[in-house]
Amino acid sequence: MFRFKPALIFVAIVTLLWGGFEYWQSIRDIQELASSIVPGSAVSNVGFQPSFPSSFVQLEGTGILAVSTGEISEFEFLNANSGETIGKASVLDAVTKNAEGKIKRMSFVLQLSLTTNPQRNLIPWITAKASQLRARPNSESGKIMTNDQLAQIFSKGSKWIFIPVLDLDSGEIWESLPEYQFYARSYYGEKLTEFRDFVESGLSGSWQRPIPLLDIFYLFP
Repeated sequence: MFRFKPALIFVAIVTLLWGGFEYWQSIRDIQELASSIVPGSAVSNVGFQPSFPSSFVQLEGTGILAVSTGEISEFEFLNANSGETIGKASVLDAVTKNAEGKIKRMSFVLQLSLTTNPQRNLIPWITAKASQLRARPNSESGKIMTNDQLAQIFSKGSKWIFIPVLDLDSGEIWESLPEYQFYARSYYGEKLTEFRDFVESGLSGSWQRPIPLLDIFYLFP
């Protein structure tokens, strides 16, 4: 009959306990990060001066208030209809609360490079504005930043208002961004209405995919 050695049992117990400790520590971290978000305040209408090229001085949009976890990851940007890879996105993990006070984890696209030109950032104004607001070095104009550089700008605990892509037909927004409009439309496919409903409901329900951005505000610290 097979017998467990005491040393192996001890190692298994320690591993299990350590795994449980790390899990609950991560839960506490998320709760602490989201503690500054008041239920019902995560989604609001905002007026903003566009950071992207535009003939308009002031635009209206919807902002999502969220706190960075400091985690940056890579994400394949896919065509929703064909499944074809469009490019690669650098994505920020963040936390907020919905209208009922439930903690929501969301991810936001900070930069996007296409398969046809992997060194070019299609949305450079996002990182440029964030770098300026946080007095951090920015990359060369239009160039992709490393995940470490992005993590320094969007450090753990930093609080932001993210303005997502919700409307792909507004001439005020897209007249100067036809290339981004094309790829955002390819990415969302038929899912844009679903995402818009999720945001307008105060983040009730769920949305798992990274969110393309129009603009960004930095709050603190």
